[in-house]
Amino acid sequence: RAGVTNIPDALRIVPGMQVARSDANSWAISIRGFNSSLANKLLVLIDGRTIYNPVFGGVLWEAHNLMLDDIDRIEVVRGPGGALWGANAVNGVINIITKHTRDTQGNLISAVYGNEEKGTLNTRQGGEFGNNGFYRIYATGFKQDASRKPPAAGSDKQPDTYDEWDGFRTGFRVDWVNQFTLQGDAYRTDTEQLRPHFSLIAPYGPIKQQIIRYEGINLLGRWINQRSDGSEFSIQSYIDWAKRDEPFNFIDDRITYDLDVQYNFAPITAHEIIIGAAYRYL
Repeated sequence: RAGVTNIPDALRIVPGMQVARSDANSWAISIRGFNSSLANKLLVLIDGRTIYNPVFGGVLWEAHNLMLDDIDRIEVVRGPGGALWGANAVNGVINIITKHTRDTQGNLISAVYGNEEKGTLNTRQGGEFGNNGFYRIYATGFKQDASRKPPAAGSDKQPDTYDEWDGFRTGFRVDWVNQFTLQGDAYRTDTEQLRPHFSLIAPYGPIKQQIIRYEGINLLGRWINQRSDGSEFSIQSYIDWAKRDEPFNFIDDRITYDLDVQYNFAPITAHEIIIGAAYRYL
């Protein structure tokens, strides 16, 4: 209902969040101050899959332009949460949870167009299979205009700042008997940026135009066993390939493997105990 078109703009309305937009396609987001484009003490999860970049320990928000129609809720924890949530949860946690497939049945098509939003198209199809099985597939594409510079003295023209961006994302999710989930996504985003082109020859670091490309594929599986005594045992694992190609400076190309096991039980009425272990390999 807020009319936002991306995750960072949605986070602006959360008390205690600091959200600043560096240009048309990059943001600085943090909790409890110390905000910058390289803020690295905030854990961000999408359905339990961390999306931080290990090069600086933060999040490249421009690479994760999700389809907002599929998001159920965004949970924000302000303050340290490393004991329960894991590494990087120093200042807080943002947990993005997508809708269960039983809540996204049928077909959906939505579109946005404006003078800055140059075009966004979302499509989704959901259905059932077998006994108590649900699925959905989706695809979304967008293109956003560059921001503008102030006009020069004596001129009314506002030149753009070379930060236009566009992208495409597609994926699926399958849920069966409220116990097993399998989901995956593939995406590609191209962003225009002004970056230094370092050289051993003067002027050594001239600012040049370049297109930074983000690509990725991920696959996640989760099994939950809820027992009659109220306890819960869960296993989650995912594989995530992500690549960031910055032509003038470096290429970040990596695969992440992650396994997480958790057991939740209440031996006495007043206390709940969570025991877990996790392994991640980059």
